[in-house]
Amino acid sequence: MALPRRIQKYFLPILSAFVVVNFLSFFIYYSPTPVTYSLAPAYKQQDLQNKIIDKNVEGHVEKHDRSYPAAPLLVPNTNSDSTILNETIDLSNVYPQEQEDVVFSLMDNPWIHTNDGSALSKYPHTTSELRGCPFRKFQNSGVLGMLSFVTHEYTRYQLCQKSKEDWLQSNILPGTGDRGELLLKTNFVFDIRPTGHFCPNSFSAESETPDTRILFIVLSRTNRFSQRNSIRQTWGSVSQLRAQGYRLVFLVGTHTSDWGSGRGQDGESILLDSKIRDESRLHRDIVRTQAKEVGSNFALEQYVLGLAWAHRDCTLARYVTFVSDQTFVNLQKFDFLMTQEHHSAHRLYGTLMKDMKPDRNPNGKHHISEESWPWNGYPGFLDGPSLILSGDVMPRLLTAVKYTPILALENVYLTGVAALAASVMRIGIRDFFVDSVPNDEDECSFAKHGGINNVQTPEVMAHIWKDVKYVLYEKNVSCVIKAPCLAEMNGKCLISAPDHKTRRGQEKQ
Repeated sequence: MALPRRIQKYFLPILSAFVVVNFLSFFIYYSPTPVTYSLAPAYKQQDLQNKIIDKNVEGHVEKHDRSYPAAPLLVPNTNSDSTILNETIDLSNVYPQEQEDVVFSLMDNPWIHTNDGSALSKYPHTTSELRGCPFRKFQNSGVLGMLSFVTHEYTRYQLCQKSKEDWLQSNILPGTGDRGELLLKTNFVFDIRPTGHFCPNSFSAESETPDTRILFIVLSRTNRFSQRNSIRQTWGSVSQLRAQGYRLVFLVGTHTSDWGSGRGQDGESILLDSKIRDESRLHRDIVRTQAKEVGSNFALEQYVLGLAWAHRDCTLARYVTFVSDQTFVNLQKFDFLMTQEHHSAHRLYGTLMKDMKPDRNPNGKHHISEESWPWNGYPGFLDGPSLILSGDVMPRLLTAVKYTPILALENVYLTGVAALAASVMRIGIRDFFVDSVPNDEDECSFAKHGGINNVQTPEVMAHIWKDVKYVLYEKNVSCVIKAPCLAEMNGKCLISAPDHKTRRGQEKQ
C-alpha cells in the first residue's frame, strides 16, 4: 500500500538522513587508524594532586585518597599513526654521554611536577639553616608526605648541600616524545645477563614465551652461591615458575674495585668472576651490574639498576618483585594478591612504615646525620628488602630518581621520597612479608605469609619450602592471615582477607 504523499514528503528524507549518519558512524568507529594513548605529564595533573594533598594533610599523609585513582591519566592523541607499545628509540644524538661532575639537573622534566613551594607556607613552621643551606621545619609531620615537600623543600636543600649528580642519575636519560609519551633510556652496562627470549617484550599472540606475570629480582652478592642454589631448589625452581608465567633473576654487583678495567683483581676476585660466569652459563638467571659490592650505597644502587635492567629487558612484566637471597616466597599467596590487583596500576606494595623518626645514633644501623636529613620525621615509606611494584611504575620511578637528589637510606629514598616525586601510590600489605622466620606453632605458621625474610641457612629454606608445599598443595589447607584487612591506605581497607569479608555495616561474627 502506497504511503500518503504528506508522509512521503517528510518520512523519506528523515530515513535517508538516518541511514547516512549510521553509515558514517560505523566508518569512523571502525576506522583502521589507531588511537595512541600517552601518559599525561605531571603538570597536567597539578589540580588533582593539590586536591588530594589538601584533603589529607590535616592527618597523617599517605598521599592519595581512595576516591582518586592513582593510575596515570591517559590523554588520547588522535593524530598519531600507530600505537606505541614497545618502540626502540635511538636517543644517542639527543642525550650525549654524561661526563664526571655533571651539575645536577633541575626538575624541568614535565613528568616530574614541581612548584615554588608557596603551598607549604600556610603550614606552621620555623626556618633554620645548616652550612648556609636554609630549610623549614613544619609542626605538622603530614607535610613531609606532600608532593611539594619533595619537589621543592627537600630538593632545594639537597642541591644547596650537593650540586653534583650521582653516577646513577647521570646514566638515566628521560625525555618526552612528540606524542607526549615518556621516553626513557639508560646507559647502564650489564656484562652478565640472560640472553635470548627470557622475557617477551611484545604483545605478539604468536610469541613462544608466555607473558611475564611477575618478575622476581633476587638481590644477592657474587660469593653467595649456596643461597642462590637454595632458592633454585625450592620456591624458585624454573619449572614451577615458568608454569605460572613467572621469571626470576639474581642481581649481583661487581666484586672488583675497577669495573671493566681488569685492574685491581686479586686471585679471589678472578676466581669469583670465573665461578659467577660458569653459574650464569649453567642457569641463565644472573644479572651483573656496575655497582660495587663494597660500596656504601650498594643496596640503593642495586634497586635502581634492577629497575633499569627490567625496564629494558622485561618491559612488559606485569609486576616486578624485589626480594633478597634470604627470602622465602610463597607463590600461592603472590598469585592470590596479583589476581586481586590484576587491573591496578601505579602502585608500590610492601610493609608500610609510618611516623618514623631519623636515627641520630652514629652507631645505629639506619643512622643519618642532621646535615643529610634535617627534618624530624620521614614521609611514609615501604620497608625492605621485599618490595612489589606494578610494571608501569618502572619508568616513572627511574625518572624521579633522575631529578630527585639521592639519600643514603634506600627504602626512605626510593619508596618514600622518589615515589612521592613520581606520584606513585604506596600500599602497605599487613603481615604479607615478615622480617624473620615465625615460630612453628601450627601448620599455617609459614604458609599464611607471602614472604619470609632473613632465612639464614639453606637448610631452613628447605624446611620452610617442604612445610608450605605439604600444607598448601598436598593437604590443600587454606591458610589466611587473621587480620580482617590485608592492605590498607589512609585508614581504608583495600584488600580484605578471604575469611573476613563482610557486608557493609556488619561485623563478622
